[in-house]
Amino acid sequence: KVLLAIHEMPEKQWGLDAMAELALMSRSKFSGLFKRTVGQSPGDYVIDWRIVVAQGLLQQNKAVALVANAVGYENGSALARVFRKKLGISPKQWLEQTL
Repeated sequence: KVLLAIHEMPEKQWGLDAMAELALMSRSKFSGLFKRTVGQSPGDYVIDWRIVVAQGLLQQNKAVALVANAVGYENGSALARVFRKKLGISPKQWLEQTL
């Protein structure tokens, strides 16, 4: 249920509290079960999913600022920081490499 919600609404601010509540579990029980089941922490999963969605939108020639809002970041700079941290390059550099 939580994975479906994250996939349907990547723009939502998915904190551990919100995810655990949706799963009807305590934070610690949810976090442990999620990590054992999915292989990464809930927070890392949300970030990775947002990057996947952002990449798809960037390939559709959407502006970085619009993509950032669509995947839950306040602005293009915030999205660029996450891209650099996870992929080592900016969204624009990533797009240039994929074309």
